[in-house]
Amino acid sequence: SVAPIRRTPPADEEQASWTSLLEVLVNEPGVLGGAKTGGAKTSPLDLRRIADLRDRRIAEMVVGLAEQVGEFRIADLLSRCSDPEDAQRLEELARRGAARGNYQITFNLALERIRRASYNLEMDQSRQRFSSAKTTLKPLGESRDQFKDFVEGVQEHRHFVPRGRR
Repeated sequence: SVAPIRRTPPADEEQASWTSLLEVLVNEPGVLGGAKTGGAKTSPLDLRRIADLRDRRIAEMVVGLAEQVGEFRIADLLSRCSDPEDAQRLEELARRGAARGNYQITFNLALERIRRASYNLEMDQSRQRFSSAKTTLKPLGESRDQFKDFVEGVQEHRHFVPRGRR
């Protein structure tokens, strides 16, 4: 019998999409024009969601430079890198992005995956909040019994009965 081939588990789809997005942006920052950036929850480019701190720094640098000057070259980014490892990562992203090409399509696909991952995360958080709220509610039977006791108490004490019923 042949042993099964062991494959490494796939990387987190959202983080892989952020990497693809960076590969595009360092090569073609003009594609960023249509996407909103910033830290708002509704923003598709919430850079705080990038798990790798080095990639997050590079993304903030790319977005900041794009907002300041619009189009730029990789050399402009490299001149802003104070950490040699950031510069090395930036060159790696640029090389991989250039080899891939198809910047607009890659950008759109990565952005859609990031939006979907963000939406799924929000839905999961909503489900968790609902589940925790549901456990704090009293069972329906217990509420009915309390209401029934209240109604019986009102009926026993005439001064709680509305005037039209006396």
